[in-house]
Amino acid sequence: MRVWCADPAVAFEVKYDITEAIKKRFDAEGIEIPFAYQNVIVKSWPESAAAGKPDKKDENRE
Repeated sequence: MRVWCADPAVAFEVKYDITEAIKKRFDAEGIEIPFAYQNVIVKSWPESAAAGKPDKKDENRE
């Protein structure tokens, strides 16, 4: 949704009020908005990382 206000100072308050009203209505109706998330699964770990040593390619960065 977009709203236009002539006064930028009022625009922030209007945006906040509309967002808050929508959130409260969604809560009242039991509507949840899922947020994207990502799981990272490490299947194997280099031995140098396990020992706390930088990889050879990391040594050249300094």
